[in-house]
Amino acid sequence: MKVMERWIAKVEDGMAETYLQRHKDWEPIDERLGFAGGKRIYRCLAGPDDGNTFVWEREWESFAAMESAYERGSQDPEARALSSKPDGAISNRIEFYIVTG
Repeated sequence: MKVMERWIAKVEDGMAETYLQRHKDWEPIDERLGFAGGKRIYRCLAGPDDGNTFVWEREWESFAAMESAYERGSQDPEARALSSKPDGAISNRIEFYIVTG
């Protein structure tokens, strides 16, 4: 069963470029570790949240595939080093959805 991983982040004022750059820094690591491709990033334009709200999401073939990739990432020195660097996010919320179409 395919799943969609979705993160909603609130970013400090003035830190949007840092947040987006950090995602670019992750691209080669994600690819090397077998993270699902096609990660999409959105910035809030209108709605209940402000312009410092970012959403990123990607689809996985299964929850098990996602767990396996994150396990590899937790053991990878380069991934661990990058995850310890601040990206400007002051809060994150994670959601998972079953892909139905």
